[in-house]
Amino acid sequence: MKIKNKKGFEFSFGWIFGILVGAFILFLAIYAATNLVNVMRFQGETELGKTLGTLLYPIETNLEEAKFAQINVPQETRIFNVCKEPLPSSVFGAQKLRAAVKSGIGEEWQKDPAVESTFYNKYIFSANMSQGKKQFYVLSKPLEFPFKIADVMMLWSDKEKYCFISPFPDMATELVRINPKNINVTSSSSICSADSIKVCFSSSIGCDIIVGSDTVTKDSESLPYVETFGDDKYTLLYAAIFSDPEIYKCQLNRLMGRASQLAELYAQESNSLERRTDITCSFATISSELSSYKTQAQSEALSPTPNPNLQTIKSTAHSLKQKNGLLTCKLF
Repeated sequence: MKIKNKKGFEFSFGWIFGILVGAFILFLAIYAATNLVNVMRFQGETELGKTLGTLLYPIETNLEEAKFAQINVPQETRIFNVCKEPLPSSVFGAQKLRAAVKSGIGEEWQKDPAVESTFYNKYIFSANMSQGKKQFYVLSKPLEFPFKIADVMMLWSDKEKYCFISPFPDMATELVRINPKNINVTSSSSICSADSIKVCFSSSIGCDIIVGSDTVTKDSESLPYVETFGDDKYTLLYAAIFSDPEIYKCQLNRLMGRASQLAELYAQESNSLERRTDITCSFATISSELSSYKTQAQSEALSPTPNPNLQTIKSTAHSLKQKNGLLTCKLF
């Protein structure tokens, strides 16, 4: 049987069947290749999430100094910051990271997310999703309240530009010294680039983020902060500036959960030292402060939103720091 075309083309049934079979096989090959690429992307993005967490370890502070570092990525990448709230059964909560890489094959960004990598001792303040072309930046600062609780890390990408307008003098000095990328310090908003996020310390006109004496206003939300102890007193202020409100609230609660557990450990250490016969140490003056601090921090950790009692717990922390300084055997 032959099918004849009046314009002069002639195909046998075998030719038509062969073309159809060939097209079907080609479709299966493309489909299989696309699925294989997606599986490999899923695995690669999952590994990237784990690697990002590992890369953050060297950025953690030593000798209580702030650190700045950059993370290079081979292709345009998205980092998803997922924070899990503390629970009564686990006041530490969890830090989760997930990565996605832009691809020229198939969909640019996979719909099915990579597996989240979980960390219990990291506190990353950023947008829910940061997208960078080639680099991500991390500013790491210790949080002392009054003892060191953890290293707090602010993360942003090479697509995110910040313009700090008339920041506090000591903050401006530190930023000039550290010189973190994509952060410009100016005295006027007119100097800021049009695509930058404007952080204002003395005005609210044309600002994306407004810094007050104890709050940071962004995305129509007011985030409380307090000056902390040690040289890095603006750690929580930086955290509020660089993170989405829900990330800030969750990570703040996690930090308070860690603080409550550290207070418990210091209380146990004081009891152990007091029972020793080879040294003479009395911790009677600090025991009640440790107990009060633990209770307040734990209450803060389990609060669904940042508690306005940050100022109250700071007062307890200040008293705790003073009494520790008077001890013969200092706890921290």
